[in-house]
This record gives sequence, structure tokens and C-alpha cells, in this order.
Amino acid sequence: MLNGGRAASNRLFGNQVGVFAGGQSEVTGNRVYSNDIGIQTGNYGFGGRIINNVIYDSEVAAVALGNGLPGSVLEFNTIHEPVADGITVHQGSNGVSIKNNIVSVGAGIAIQVELGSESSLHSDYNLFDIHGTAKFAKWVGYDVPDLLTWSQRLGLDVHSLVENPQFVDANGADNRLGYDATTGTDYSDDDEFHLLPSSPGIDRANPFAWYLSEPTPNGNRANIGAYGNTPWATSSPQRLVQVLSPNGHEKLEAESETRITWQTAGVTTRQPVALMNVGGGSVAY
Repeated sequence: MLNGGRAASNRLFGNQVGVFAGGQSEVTGNRVYSNDIGIQTGNYGFGGRIINNVIYDSEVAAVALGNGLPGSVLEFNTIHEPVADGITVHQGSNGVSIKNNIVSVGAGIAIQVELGSESSLHSDYNLFDIHGTAKFAKWVGYDVPDLLTWSQRLGLDVHSLVENPQFVDANGADNRLGYDATTGTDYSDDDEFHLLPSSPGIDRANPFAWYLSEPTPNGNRANIGAYGNTPWATSSPQRLVQVLSPNGHEKLEAESETRITWQTAGVTTRQPVALMNVGGGSVAY
């Protein structure tokens, strides 16, 4: 259990809860699999960060955000759950931010928000993969059938998408996922959650998120999921033109003007490395 500490670069499996975090804890770069609940927060409040983790093969839920405080962040994680739910926000959470994650579910609910935890929730730039008997979302007890309904009625995930994330090979060459508690055998070494070059998660994170840790070419934009903004991210195309808006979730009026925004990478001889707001006046180099 963490209370203001840091859990980084661990392999955590075969437990009731892989990581229990409270306070200003940071949970980063872990591989959390085959637990009842992958990562859980709660007790005295959680205002920290859960970032760049691979969480999969849980029994109940990948992430259970309880007692989340304003400023708490679930960002750049990869969740793959054949049976369990993806993300649950509960226990009076307030002001939780959920962004730049991959959430793949085969039988559970991708994201659910319980009554009393809906206040100031921010969720966007996520990639959802809903297959099998899985459901997209539940909001204070009511089923939400799809992303379009979720975004237009609740204003959540307006820049998110529902597609196959195209992992390299989630269950590996042995076709066995995670840890088998019955035999005590760990099959996780070849479970591969990097993204294929054709993945829709490449260059789809929030355009204002940091991407400088990714190898070049990086599209001047981070990938979604656990390897976003890390040296292990899948490279981008050499040249890229992306339409940022409209993105298909808007309601547009016929014969009215609509602003179109886009970004490019690799199409000119000079490219910005980073844009930083340093405050004050202009800065000379």
C-alpha cells in the first residue's frame, strides 16, 4: 500500500490488489496483471498519478478509482481485460482526469462512474476497444450504449475513439495471458502490448501532451497507451497530416461555417522541437 510514495517499474501479479495507492502517490511504469483488481485508490483520498502502466487479465477491474481528489490523473495506461471491467470511478471521487489511455474489454464495462463520483470528471483522448459481450459505459447506474451517446449527452471523451488498438501480440506466442494461479505458472513474458505501426492509437493523444520522449519520427504528438511519451513508443510515419476537428462527434448545422483545425509533421524542412510557455517576456536563443 502506498500513501504518498512511488511504485515504479514493478511486475505485480497474483494478488487481491496489485497496487493500492493513496495520498499523492505515483504509480508509473508497472506491469500489473492477473490480480482481482489491478490498481485501486481510496481510504484517505488519492490526488496522485497513475501513468504509463500496463494493466491486464484482472478478475474484477483493472483500475478502481476511489476517493479521487481534484488533480488525480489516470493517463497513458494500457488496459486489456478479457473478463473484468476497465475503469471504475467510485467512493465519492471528484475532479478525476482520465486521458490518453487504451481500454480494451471483452466481457465487462469499459468505464463506469458511480453515483456521487460524477462531479468534475474529465475523460478524453482515450481509445476504447469493445468486443465480445462487453459494454461501453455505465453512468450513475444507467447503461450508456456507445461513445457517441457518452460524448454528446455527457460531454465526455469528445476526442476519443472506439477501434481495435492493434497490439503486437497481447497473449504472446504461447497464447496464454498473464499468470495461472492454479498451476503457479507465469506466462506473461511474451505478452506484448506495444502498438503495431498501423494502430489507430499512434499520434492520437491530447495534442498538448508531451511527446518529446518518443523516438523520431514521432508525429509531434504522443501515442495513446502505456508507451506514449516514452522511448518505447511505436514510431510515427515520416510525414503526417491530421485533421483535429471536426472529428465526427460534433453536431453541425447545415450551411453554417465550421472551423477546421489540423496539424502536420515532417512535411517541411524545419519542425518545432517543443513549444514552452516560460512566462514573462520573449526569450532569445
